[in-house]
Amino acid sequence: MPEQAPGDPDHTSLYPHALSPITINGCELKNRIVRAAHGTGLVGGGMGPRFLAFHEARAKGGVAMFTLEASPVHPSSLTRTGGEGMAAYLDATRSGWEEVLRRAHPHGTKVFQQLWHGGAVATPRGGGRSWAPSEVAEPSTGRLPLAMTKGMIDEVVESFAKAAATCRDVGLDGIEIHGGHGYLISQFLSPLNNHREDEYGGSLENRTRFIREILAAVRSEAGADFPLGLRMSATEEAPGGVEPADAAEIARGLEAAGLIDFLNLSIGSYYPSDLGTAAGMHAPHGYELPYSAQVAAAVSVPTMVIGRITTLAEAERIVADGIADLVSMVRATIADAELVSKSAAGLASAVRPCIGCNQGCLTASVGCTVNPRTGHEAEPAFTPAAASKSVLVVGAGPAGLEAALVAAQRGHRVTVHEAGDGPGGLTRAARRAPFRAEIGAYCDFQAGELARLGVETRYGSRVDPALVRREAPDVVVVATGSAERRDGIQRLRPLTPVPGHGLPHVVTPVDVLSGSVPVGRQVVIVDDIGNAPALSVAEYLLAEGAEVVYATCERVVGATSGSLQSTTYGRLAKSAGFTEHVRVVVEEIAADRVRLRNLDTDECVEVVADQVVLFTGFRPERSLHDELVAAGLPSFLVGDAEVPLQLDFAIGSGSRLGASL
Repeated sequence: MPEQAPGDPDHTSLYPHALSPITINGCELKNRIVRAAHGTGLVGGGMGPRFLAFHEARAKGGVAMFTLEASPVHPSSLTRTGGEGMAAYLDATRSGWEEVLRRAHPHGTKVFQQLWHGGAVATPRGGGRSWAPSEVAEPSTGRLPLAMTKGMIDEVVESFAKAAATCRDVGLDGIEIHGGHGYLISQFLSPLNNHREDEYGGSLENRTRFIREILAAVRSEAGADFPLGLRMSATEEAPGGVEPADAAEIARGLEAAGLIDFLNLSIGSYYPSDLGTAAGMHAPHGYELPYSAQVAAAVSVPTMVIGRITTLAEAERIVADGIADLVSMVRATIADAELVSKSAAGLASAVRPCIGCNQGCLTASVGCTVNPRTGHEAEPAFTPAAASKSVLVVGAGPAGLEAALVAAQRGHRVTVHEAGDGPGGLTRAARRAPFRAEIGAYCDFQAGELARLGVETRYGSRVDPALVRREAPDVVVVATGSAERRDGIQRLRPLTPVPGHGLPHVVTPVDVLSGSVPVGRQVVIVDDIGNAPALSVAEYLLAEGAEVVYATCERVVGATSGSLQSTTYGRLAKSAGFTEHVRVVVEEIAADRVRLRNLDTDECVEVVADQVVLFTGFRPERSLHDELVAAGLPSFLVGDAEVPLQLDFAIGSGSRLGASL
C-alpha cells in the first residue's frame, strides 16, 4: 500500500459509506468493496502460485471479500472448455482453498466460494450431451442438451449440498450459488430454456423449485449460520427471458423463505445483447444499475451490484444512495490491486484506471492492458536500480510513458521528449471516436504520475542525434510509435499500389480522427486490416453526418478487432448511412468513385465517393533509432516503434524495458 506523507490526514472520511463495515449472517466485512467471481484462467492445474498471488495482491490492496471463480459441483458440469479446474468434488481442491485462506485472512479479507453448474453451456466429464432443464438449443453453439430427469435433478441438488459442506469444513467464509448468466439454475428460471411440463416448469413457482431445493439442501448441510447467497441476472437481455420484475419476484420469494443471506445482481446470459456481463468502454459506468437496482430494492438482505464501477468515489455514491450494500469492482481491481488502499490513503489519482478495453482481462489467462503485472504477481516485483542512470525517452505515447514511469520508479533520472503538444501518441486521435474516449485515459494517468515523481516532460521537442549528444544520457528509449502506411499496397495485392491512392481526397483514419482533414459527405472506408482504427473512423464519420461505405477483404466487418467487433458492428449495422462490402479489394480510386472487386465472384462494383479513408496498417517509426545506433549511441526500441500491435503490447514493452534498465 502506498505510504501517506507525514502529517497527511486520514482520507477514509472521503468514503464513509464505501469503507464502512457490514455483516452478512455473522460474517463481518471490513468495507463494502468486494470482488465477484470471475474466471482467471489460472486454475487449469489447480490453485497454483499465480492464482494464489493474484488473489493475495487484491487482499493486500484492501478489498473486503472476494468470491472465488465458479467451482463445478458435479462431473456433468466441467468448465465450458472441458477442464475441471477447482471442482468442489475433487480432494485436491480442499488444499487449494486452505492456501487461499492462509493468504487472504491475514489482510482481513473474507473468502467466499461460488458453486456452479453450467447446464447446457458446460461440458460433461467424458463427453456426451450436457444437462439442461429441456432439450432447447444452447444459444452460443446450437448444441442440443439432454433434458434432465427427476433423478438427475436430485443428483445435482445433492452435489450442491455436498460441495457446501466441504466449503464450510475447509473454513471458507461463505458460499454463493450461481443462478445467473444462462447457466443451469438460470436455465430453469428462464421461459426461454425451461419448457418442462412437470413440477419444475411452467409457472414461476415451478421454475423456481430447482433453486429453492438447492438452497434448502445447502442450508441444511452448511448450517443456518453460514453465509449463503445467490448470484442472479436481473435481466437476461433476451426477448421472452427473465426481466427485472421477474427477478425481483424470485428474489422476494427466496428471501421470504429464509434461503438467502445476500443477493449478487448482474445481467446477461448467452443470448446476444448490446451490453452483457462485461461491457466495454461503449457502456457507461454503472451500466447494470438501471436493471439491478430494481431487484435490489425488492429485498432487505444485503445486495451486491457490478458493472463498470471503476473508482471508490463511484462506489461511495452507490452505497450512500442506498442502491446496494456492496459494490463489486472486478476489472477495476484487475487494473490496480491497490485501488481501495490507495484511495483510502488519499491517493485516488495514483490508481491505474480501468479503461474498459477488455483486451487483457477477458483473455484465456487473466491480464490487463494498463497493468503488465496483473497475472504475474508471483514473479519478482520491480526492484530499485543498482545504479541510477540518466534516461532520455523519445515519445510520450503509451510505450514511452510506461518506460519512463517504471524507470523513474526504480530510481533512474528520466526526461521525456515529445514532438507534439501533449501525451498520448495515437490514442489522442483514437479517443475522439464515439465510445472510445477512455482509450487514452491511461496515458493521462501516466503523465500525471510522471509529474508527481518530478520527471520533466518536454513537449514540442524533436530529438535528433545532435540533441542526444548534447544531453549525453546513459540510455535512449525510442518510443516514436508508428505511422499509417500511405503506399497504397493491399495485403492481398502486394505487387501493385492501388491506382489513385495518392489523390488528395485519399486519407487515413488518423487524418480524420485528429481533425486534420475535413469530413467528406460520401466516404468509402477501405479496411485492409480489420481492426479498431477503421471501425472507429466509421463511427466518427457517421456521427458527423457522412454516408459511409465500408469495404474490407475480410468476411466480416472488424474481423480482427476482438471484443470490439460485435458491439461496434452492431451499432454500425443499425445506422441508416452505413453500407458494407465484404471480401473485396480496391481496383482503382478515381476522383469521385472507387471500384471494388469481389474476391469470391470476381465481379466489380463502383461506389461514389468524395473521400476515401484507406487503411492498410502501420509502419514503425524507427529512423531515429537507426541513426542513433549508426552513431554508436545507446538506443532501445519500445512499443509501435518496435512492432505496431495493440495497446497492451505497447504498455507491456515499455514496462519490460523500464524494468531492465
